[in-house]
Formats: sequence, C-alpha cells, structure tokens
Amino acid sequence: MIEVQKPATEGEADAHETGAAVEASSSLPPLELQPAAARAPASSYQLDELLRYHDRAFVEQVYVALLRRPPTDAERARTLEDLRGGRRSKIEIIEGLLTGADGQATARVVGLPSPTMRRVGRWPVIGYVWRLLRGLVRLPVLMQHQQQFEAYALGQQQRIAEHINDVLAPTLADALDSVVMLSDSLLTLQAQLQADIATLNEVLTAQQHEQQQQQQRYDAGIAAQQELIVQEQHVIVETQKVALEELRAQLRELAATHEQQHAELIEQVRRLQTLFESARAGATARANDQA
Repeated sequence: MIEVQKPATEGEADAHETGAAVEASSSLPPLELQPAAARAPASSYQLDELLRYHDRAFVEQVYVALLRRPPTDAERARTLEDLRGGRRSKIEIIEGLLTGADGQATARVVGLPSPTMRRVGRWPVIGYVWRLLRGLVRLPVLMQHQQQFEAYALGQQQRIAEHINDVLAPTLADALDSVVMLSDSLLTLQAQLQADIATLNEVLTAQQHEQQQQQQRYDAGIAAQQELIVQEQHVIVETQKVALEELRAQLRELAATHEQQHAELIEQVRRLQTLFESARAGATARANDQA
C-alpha cells in the first residue's frame, strides 16, 4: 500500500498544475467585439453614433443615450425580440424612443427623417408609398451599409480568430498538457491500484483457503469426537445389557431358592401337622384306655 501513495502525490501535483492553469485562464483578457460604452450622455447624437452598436449593446446604449436610464427587463426583452425578429429596424427603435412610444426622450438624433416625414410614413397608403420611395432613394446607402456590415462581420471573425490563436490557444495547450500529465498519472495510479487489489485478492484467497482447511480439520475433529462418543455410548449400552442380564439371572436364582424354601417349609408344616395329629390320636387312645 505504500507504493500507492507515491502516484497519488504525483496526481495531486498534476491536479495543482491543472488548477493553476484554470486559474490563469480565468484572468485572460475578455474579447470585446463591440466598441466600449459611449461617452457621458449628451443632448444631441449623430445617427451613426448609435447605429455602430448591435443587438443587446444597441438596446442598452439607445435607452441610456435617449432616456437617460437603462431599459427594464421587459423593455430589453421586447426590443431585442423586435430587433432580432426583423419587426423593427434600429432606426425605427430610435424613432419610437424619440416619439414617446417607449418613454420620454431627452436628447435628439441628427440624421433622422423629420417628424413630419415620420408621421407621413405611418399613413395607410401614402405612408407605404413614401416608405417605398424613401427605400429606393436610400438603396445606395443601404448597399453601402450592407458592404460595411459584411466587412464588419469579417473583421469580427478575424478578431475572434486572433483572440483564440493569441490568447486562448496557448492557455488551452498548457491546460491540455496538464490534463494529459494528470491522465498519465491517473493511469499509473490505476495500474498500481489494480496490482495492489490483485495482491490483496491473493492474500484474501490464501486466508480463505486456510480458513477452509481449518474448518475441515475442525469438522474432522468434531466427527471423530462424535464417533468416539457413539462408540462409548455403544459400550455403555452393551455393559448395561450384560449387567441387566446378570441381575435377571440373579433374580431367577433368588426366585428358585425362594420357591424351594417355600416348598420345604410347606413340607415341614405338613409333617408337623401329621405329628400333631398322631400325638393327638395317641393321647385320645390313652385317655380312652385309662377310662
């Protein structure tokens, strides 16, 4: 069992190394795919300043910039759902905040259509035609935005790849080496544990075999003792039978002697009666002769 403790110590050292690698990985610089938070709230913003943000960062930024407060959980969920589902664009979300649909804006955004054009755009038929014409007019700008978005997406992918290659890959390689070393130590420990278990099984098997032999010897001794007791009991029974026969013979002899003595006694009594009768008859005869 002493041999098992050494690999366990090595395994603990590898585990400490792995823990150190994990702790080092927790201090890695975070990957920022969007620009940092905007400057302090202002009274006026350029439209491009707000459109540079995307998804959750866009929602957080426009609420802070226009309403001077972060969105509530319900507002954040509803706005993100509209944005991700394509039901409202970024400009429409900004217009909604400015017109008071989602709150009371305290800032203005330069670059948006005028309020009159926004109201015309909400009319049933004319508004649809106006939005269609505005979309056609803004088609070159939209194409430019599409190209900018493609370049932005490719740039973000490149930043992710560089972050992985420069920061995460070395740390992951060190962690992988530590895991491999720990795995080797665990395999060595497992092999030695299996060897110790096999040795222990052999010892237990030998002890079990010895116990079986002792049990067999004990059972043999018990059987011999039982046989000896049976033989002794048989001898005792036979001796008792012989003694009983002797007693019976003595009883028969005593009975025969008693009967013989009884017969002799009866004979003597009979003789005495005969003598008494004879004496009585002689006495009677002498009495008659004297008379």
